[in-house]
Amino acid sequence: MSNKKYDLVVLGSGPGGYVAAIRGAQVGLKTAIIEKDSVGGVCLNIGCIPTKTIINYIDTYNKIKKSKKFGIFTEVPEINFAKIIDKSRSVANRLSKGVEFLLKKNNVDIIRGTGFLEENTHIKVRNGVDEQIIEFDNLILATGSSPKSIPNIAFDGKFILSSNDALLLKELPEHIVIIGGGVIGIEFAYIWASVGVKVSIIEMMEHILPAEDEEMAEFLAKELKKMGVKIYTSHIVNDVSINNGKVTLSIKKIEGDIFEIVTDKVLLSIGRKPNLECIDYEKIGIQVENGFVVVDSNYQTTVSNIFAIGDIINTPQLAHVASFEGIRVVEFLKGHQFSDKKVVPACVYSSPQYASVSVKDLDIQPEKIKTVKFPYQAIGKAIAIDDYSGFVKLSYDAITKKIVSAKIIGPEATELIGYFVIAIDNQLTIDKIGESIFAHPTLSEIIKETAELSIGFPIHIPKG
Repeated sequence: MSNKKYDLVVLGSGPGGYVAAIRGAQVGLKTAIIEKDSVGGVCLNIGCIPTKTIINYIDTYNKIKKSKKFGIFTEVPEINFAKIIDKSRSVANRLSKGVEFLLKKNNVDIIRGTGFLEENTHIKVRNGVDEQIIEFDNLILATGSSPKSIPNIAFDGKFILSSNDALLLKELPEHIVIIGGGVIGIEFAYIWASVGVKVSIIEMMEHILPAEDEEMAEFLAKELKKMGVKIYTSHIVNDVSINNGKVTLSIKKIEGDIFEIVTDKVLLSIGRKPNLECIDYEKIGIQVENGFVVVDSNYQTTVSNIFAIGDIINTPQLAHVASFEGIRVVEFLKGHQFSDKKVVPACVYSSPQYASVSVKDLDIQPEKIKTVKFPYQAIGKAIAIDDYSGFVKLSYDAITKKIVSAKIIGPEATELIGYFVIAIDNQLTIDKIGESIFAHPTLSEIIKETAELSIGFPIHIPKG
C-alpha cells in the first residue's frame, strides 16, 4: 500500500471529471484522476459519441437510399450493421486515448482502479489485489450514472437491454420494443427503424420527449411514424415474460384496456440513476436526497472540501452540463467567481433533429410572452439540400425583446441551437439578432429570419 497526496483528486473520468482534472492542472493544482474503466466515461465510451457515430452512418445510408431522386443511380445499398457497431467502437477508443493523452500532457496523474470514499481526507483505490491510499485537499465526485431499471423488468443483456447493451447489438432483431420515449429511446428508434427493424415505443406520458415542447414532440412523432415506428403514449408495461426466445409484454393504456405485444427484444430506457455505491456518504456526512448528492451553487457538498458534479447531482444529466460544472468547481477553488446562470441546450439526434434552450425561473407574466414560428421551407439552403421539414419556434419577452426560449426541429438543429444559447447568455435582443449579417446560403439564416419575423419585418414569408 502506498500513499500519495494531491491538491485535487477527481473520482471519475467522464466529461465532467476529465475536464475538471485538466482545468485543475492548468491553474496549478497538483491533480489526479481515478478511473476504473476506460477514460472518458459513459458519454465517450458507451453513450454520446458511439451513438452519434452510428447515427451519422445511418444518415448516410438514408441519403443513399433516396439518391435516385437527385439523379444519382446506384445499386440498392446493403448495410452491415455489425461493421457500423465496430466502427463506433473504434471511434470511442480513439477518443478515449485522446483524452488520456490530454490528461498526461497536462500532468494529471491517472490512477487506475475503483475508488472507495469513506473519509474526507483520503480515498482508497483498489485495482485487483492492489490497494493504495490517495490523500487530497479537495475532491470532486464525478462518478456518473447507470441505466435505470424497474422492479418487474431486469436487464439480462440478451432479451432485456440497457442502452449500454443496445450500443453493442450487432445482430438486428426483427422487432424491438422500446420502453421510454425520451431522448435515448427516440434515437435508437430512428437507428433501428432506418435499417428495417420493426420498432414500437411505449411511453407512459402523453407524448414522447415528455420534458420537451408538446408541439415539437408531436411533429417528431409524426416523422417517426412515417418510418413505421409505432408509438403508444399514455401506456404502461404491467408485466414482462420470456418464453421460447420471445418477450411478451403486457401493456395497459392508462384508464384503458390491457393488451399484449410479442417481440424479440426490449430496450428499457426510462432514465439513469446516480452511481453512489462507492461513496459512504452517511459516514462522511454528505447529504443525499432522492438519490442525488446535495450541493450548493458552487457544487460544494455538505462536506466543505468535497464537491459533486454531473449525473450524481440534481441537474440535467448531460455531458456538457457536467463539463461546465467541473470547470466551475476549479474556478471556485482558485477564488474566481463567475455567473452560474447559464442556459442549457438539449438535443435529440433523430431525423429530423430537435434542439431546445430556455430561460428558467422567469418572472414574466405569460401574456407578455410572444411566440413566432419560422419554417425551414422558406430557407434557400434547406430547399437546395432537399431537407426542409421542420421549423424554429421562438418565444420572447414582448417588452424587453429578450429571448425566453428557442426550439428547433429540422436539419442541423443541434448545431443551430448554439446561436440561441449565445444570444440568451449574452442577453441579446431579437432586434440585434435581426440586424446581424448571416452568410447566404446557409441553414443558419433561419436564426436571423426568425428574429426578423419576431420584430414584424419578415422577408421570406408573408407577414401575418
